[in-house]
Amino acid sequence: MADGVVVVVGARRVRRQQLTQAMRSLAGVEARVLGFILAFAPRSGPGGSYYGYSTNRRRKLRFLPSQRHHDTLDLPPITGTISAVPGTGKVPSGIPGPGIAPVLGKAPGPSGVPRGGVVPGPDGIPGADTIHGPGGIPGPGARLTPGPSPRPIPLSSPISGRPMSEPGDGRTRDVRVYKTLRTAHLERALALTPADILYQESRYDFDEELVAEVRPQQAGDLRSAWLVARNGYEIVEINEPAAIDCVRRSAAVLAALLLSDLVRRRRTRIVAYAIGNVDPRTLPRPTAWWPRLGRRLDLILARWIWLRLDRVVFGTEAARQLYGTVFGIAGRRSLRWTTIEALPAVCDCLLDGEKTPGRVLFLGDLSARKGFDSVLAAWATVRHHSPDAVLTVVGRGALLDDAYAAARADSRVRVIADPPRDVVHAELRRASVVVLPSRRQAAWREQVGLPIVEGLAHGCTVVTTDETGIADWLRRNGHGVIPAVSVGDLLASVITEAAARPLDARAVCASLPRQDSRLEADSWMFAREVIAAGSADKSGDRR
Repeated sequence: MADGVVVVVGARRVRRQQLTQAMRSLAGVEARVLGFILAFAPRSGPGGSYYGYSTNRRRKLRFLPSQRHHDTLDLPPITGTISAVPGTGKVPSGIPGPGIAPVLGKAPGPSGVPRGGVVPGPDGIPGADTIHGPGGIPGPGARLTPGPSPRPIPLSSPISGRPMSEPGDGRTRDVRVYKTLRTAHLERALALTPADILYQESRYDFDEELVAEVRPQQAGDLRSAWLVARNGYEIVEINEPAAIDCVRRSAAVLAALLLSDLVRRRRTRIVAYAIGNVDPRTLPRPTAWWPRLGRRLDLILARWIWLRLDRVVFGTEAARQLYGTVFGIAGRRSLRWTTIEALPAVCDCLLDGEKTPGRVLFLGDLSARKGFDSVLAAWATVRHHSPDAVLTVVGRGALLDDAYAAARADSRVRVIADPPRDVVHAELRRASVVVLPSRRQAAWREQVGLPIVEGLAHGCTVVTTDETGIADWLRRNGHGVIPAVSVGDLLASVITEAAARPLDARAVCASLPRQDSRLEADSWMFAREVIAAGSADKSGDRR
């Protein structure tokens, strides 16, 4: 039996969240931590250079922009013997000794703005905080990744410059091809299976700092198809077939892969994460003949893409039913699929705050389809019956001026327009209720709702409509779910009830999975041992 464990931490290769997860795993088996070794640390001083494992590959050093400053991870004082930092002959301060787990303190963010440790994104995924060596300059070598089977990830890929998924091959093995990229994708990418990311357009909430960390590449349909075919990826994730506005991009990629696989005499694995809950055949049809012909082509391409998929994870039961009805699951013998309900894990930052009674939060796009106008209409009744209730509006959108007008007329309405992520998390920690009364508009329907996911991750009571794909789960767990057709009649009373008697935050957190469902889905889609065996569960609901 071993006397203890020595934890090796790569400078600017291991993030706070990853180290926290590793220490929790060790604590779970009552492992004794003998000490820490800080690896991949550069020599200090102007003439310093990097040390690293031998490699026959030349690479350029990647320095961070001069305007960004990074600080080392705060760790408890040393109480035992540890290794010196290679290249300096000195023992780094602040590394714990035997039996002491690191305590992740508050580290300053850019420009010295304090942050409460790691500020996780939606789904509880950490941001761009990392552990740095002396001087804050990264050295070559491996990085630890979260998930069930962490593996070293060295160097960088030819497309994104991010660490590669396998050593020695000069490229990543996998790629994600999206039409639209948003901050939630970037935050999640830091914890998902390492892969290149190709996208065409970005959302309004695009975080440029995360872009510098994740390094996705913007490319059109044809260029994306060429890059995927040229690089010979083993697994390619594409948008789901029900996303009808994405099918031409996905079809171009799949067509290029068919030719590439024919030349390489292999078959690339195609995977998708599906949460669509709108039948593409029922979408409003264009009136002009040319767009109408394009819509018919899109429906044909959607079915072809579905037949080409090898692995699919359904994020909601509504999505599984839709695909079974529209595309057909029973006849797909080669398809491997499973359903993993789109639920978050508890956000780590929840430990840093307490709920404020009566605090109601609207988060996200201030638009009619998200029901913000209905919230404003219901607020007069809510404030009348709940003297302590306060409405906080966080986001931006077409109805932002209406939000400001409501705040000027009522001191119990607060508006925070387009704040940074740490402010969003602070408001989620304080809120007792998150409200999102979405309703259908034209071709749009709420699939899950990122504000709902973030509210659950922070122990909030959710008030929403039955348009979300997880409406049944919310009902079963005591949250407020209103029929979309009855929002005008019921919203005020349901918000009032939730504000007066919200669910216990601990009970909300206890109802969530221990691992974020999107991470679990990604591990299932990209699990090579399952793909190789070809025997994955075809119908097993995991929730």
